[in-house]
Amino acid sequence: MPDYTQWPTLKDLEDKLSATGLKLPQGTTLEYLQRQLDAVAEETERYCRRQFVPSPAPETRWFDGSGTGEIEIDEYISISSIRIVGWFGSQIGFSITHWNEVKRNRHPKTRVQIFQGSLPAFARIWIDRFPIGRNNIEVTAIWGYDSKIPADLWEAVVSEAGYRVLTETVFPSSGWLKEWQEADVLESREYLDPKKYLSWNKQFRSALKKYRKPDAVYLRKLTRTLI
Repeated sequence: MPDYTQWPTLKDLEDKLSATGLKLPQGTTLEYLQRQLDAVAEETERYCRRQFVPSPAPETRWFDGSGTGEIEIDEYISISSIRIVGWFGSQIGFSITHWNEVKRNRHPKTRVQIFQGSLPAFARIWIDRFPIGRNNIEVTAIWGYDSKIPADLWEAVVSEAGYRVLTETVFPSSGWLKEWQEADVLESREYLDPKKYLSWNKQFRSALKKYRKPDAVYLRKLTRTLI
């Protein structure tokens, strides 16, 4: 069973290549195969503008306060704590004890709502919104698109790595020398058609478009309100 909590490994790539029935030429190193995997995985995250491998432990990030009861943050899996930095000049800040992780079907979680009750209590300060500010909301969470990499994206990555390996090693433009005869200098070459595996590249390009973060969302996060 594939491990979808991490990108494909060398064994996953070797299994993909062995299923084709083709043999890699002698001298093809494991380091070369690993470089192909790393390059495809990095290209995937850069193009999609997303973190598909969950952070191994909770990490703290800071976001601008919205002035409303809801704030939009980076894609996350679970939140450990939320704190308002500089609350009434306090260096410690104010920790929010109740919040709601807004979930949307088939979408990563990016929104958080304050859930402090409908009426103010006499025993504590009642907060119903994230104060407007710059990097004044501290969130500690496990960040990532989901707890696992989507299966179709994972498969597309290992397929693209396999496609690049095959086109560079098994399908050279000069062809492979199939036979050699010293007397009368007979030489023949065999040309293999790589189009059979072009569908792997198409699968990868299609997955990139499917999981790319929309431009409107990406640009909105780059726009900061000057305070």
